[in-house]
Amino acid sequence: MKSRRYVLVAALLLVGACAPRSTSSDDAGDSGPVTSIEDATPTERDPALGALTRVTGSVASADLVGTLDGAVSLPIALTVPAGGGGNGVVITGVETAGGNTIVWDGGRPITLSGDGTLAVQPGTFQVSDDGLRADMSGAAHVLSPGRYAVVGPVAVGDGRGLAAPSTQTTFTAGDDAVLSGTGQVEGRLPAGTYLLLGPGRVALDGALHVQTSNAATTTSALTMENGSYEITFTVADDGTVSVEALLDGDVAV
Repeated sequence: MKSRRYVLVAALLLVGACAPRSTSSDDAGDSGPVTSIEDATPTERDPALGALTRVTGSVASADLVGTLDGAVSLPIALTVPAGGGGNGVVITGVETAGGNTIVWDGGRPITLSGDGTLAVQPGTFQVSDDGLRADMSGAAHVLSPGRYAVVGPVAVGDGRGLAAPSTQTTFTAGDDAVLSGTGQVEGRLPAGTYLLLGPGRVALDGALHVQTSNAATTTSALTMENGSYEITFTVADDGTVSVEALLDGDVAV
């Protein structure tokens, strides 16, 4: 995995150094309907890309499977998709006034804040109209040691007897603190810049500029069913998302 990532990074640096500067839209001509990148008018092509595909632009929606590089700073909002009753979150390895376990039953959304970070495990990531979301289901996401707070309805206990309800819960995370999703749980990540790494499937929709070594085009959607990638999403405060990506696989537009 690391060797492939270094190849992609090296290619990106080479692209930045060697890419020819922009050509006007008047030079591009009318290429007609585009069903693949190779069908596009060969303007702004960049031989330095080799077998890679570069994508830039704004993203309206996205769905991909991969790994988030690095831990997430807080706050993070936790929700359950519509119809996801019975799902929720269990936070263990913590110290609170009422016990060492915090349980959320997936009802009203909750927000987790604090001075630590959350290491989101590999899985599905999606872009929607409110930013970038991570699928928190069925995995143990590690909380770094620190002080945290949960705003929203949870239950606090010791994991054995009855738990007490709480709507404002502060806790200290120890070395073994984890947040485990039970069923369908989504975490909306805060504004910031996120690097996602493949391999995996990628689907992007938006105003996208796609460039290969022999052609370039604009498109409203692209997919890569499987392949290596490095995708950087930048999420603004208003939830809008921009993308810079290098894809190594069969890309369809």
